[in-house]
Amino acid sequence: MVVVTPHCRLGALGFLAHPELAAENDLDASGYHGLLDAVAAPTWVRENIAAFGGDPDKVTVAGNSTGTAHVCHLMASQADRPRPRRAWPGPLRTEPPNLASGPETLPSTVVPGSRPSRPWRVAHHPRMRTHMARIPETDGSGEIADRIRERRGGNLHSLDRMLLHSPQLADGWNSLLGAIRQRIALPAAIRELVILRIAVLNRAPYEWAAHERPAREAGLRESQLAAVREESPALDERLRRVIAYTDAMTRDVHVPDELFDALRADFSDGELVELTATVAAYNMVSRFLVALDV
Repeated sequence: MVVVTPHCRLGALGFLAHPELAAENDLDASGYHGLLDAVAAPTWVRENIAAFGGDPDKVTVAGNSTGTAHVCHLMASQADRPRPRRAWPGPLRTEPPNLASGPETLPSTVVPGSRPSRPWRVAHHPRMRTHMARIPETDGSGEIADRIRERRGGNLHSLDRMLLHSPQLADGWNSLLGAIRQRIALPAAIRELVILRIAVLNRAPYEWAAHERPAREAGLRESQLAAVREESPALDERLRRVIAYTDAMTRDVHVPDELFDALRADFSDGELVELTATVAAYNMVSRFLVALDV
């Protein structure tokens, strides 16, 4: 067994929330840098532990007291990285909470909007979850998992580990989504705009978190990302037609003739087929994620 003891930023360095700090990162949030350190630690272990004689596919995280909270945050995090295989949280505190004063909270990480049924609440941002999925993730082993890793650049995502409960389904899913993301002519900015809009319509935070960065990398501006969240986005005519098409397919299934005819001026027949497949595929993705609470 190889033991790694990570450290994280504490106090103001780890948990100071300030608008100027929020403006410096792509989440438009602050006050959680210590938690990001906790997320980064097992990622480093997975990437480097083999050099020390460890197995990157059998990582266990453990903690006591504040470390217990970090383990819980880590296992609930929606950040784009593989989760540890096992978690071993110790006692959260050495004295029992005063239940007469109401549900216990973690003072440095309490924010509005947490689920009221939970006995404790954690800081929330677009890549942080406050609950676990309805079905546990698989360990991600086997030939099909390796093919998914190859497309992903080396790491499985939570969605992949859920799909791998049915390896043949995961294999087909990987082929379809790989083609949509890597082998079609539809511009990446249009693809990511569509995916983010579906995440908003279907209330799928995992999908938004997974595609916010790729959307920026594809050239979408902050104002466009903000507009996607609005009922009537303030975008140029072409993008508004794309949003309207996405809305029609997602909400009503049927697309008005006049809307489809207007899109013919923007896209070739092949691109229209690819746009339609993208909307359909990511509705499938979001519905899968939401139903299983991923």
